[in-house]
Amino acid sequence: MNQHEVRRFALQVIFLLNQNQELTAQSAIQQVKNTTDFDQETPEYATYLVNGVEEKRADLRQSIAQYLKQGWKIERINKIDLSILELAIFEIQNSESIPKIAAVDEALNLAGEFSDDVSKAFINGILSNFVSK
Repeated sequence: MNQHEVRRFALQVIFLLNQNQELTAQSAIQQVKNTTDFDQETPEYATYLVNGVEEKRADLRQSIAQYLKQGWKIERINKIDLSILELAIFEIQNSESIPKIAAVDEALNLAGEFSDDVSKAFINGILSNFVSK
């Protein structure tokens, strides 16, 4: 499994957790495995990303909120875009082996896969401002 696939898997789990706050990270991982025919061991880095986003969700959302236009709130962001932003900002802040620009590029790849061009531009704006601070 390459790094993009690992992040895609982690994103699907984070999205599921954002959809249903009653799930645990482990149960969400199992649900994603069951619904995607994922039949291998959960990659350690995916577990690290999922658990990290879960543990730091409030801080991650505060970081995102700093870069929203006036009048916008976190609740207005659709769940997939929010999940991509949480994943990317967690990775930028906590993964020393991943260059910041690589985390941004990967987030944009995921946005291209799971969202639309408007959302991709929105994500790019938030992350570009976050990285340049």
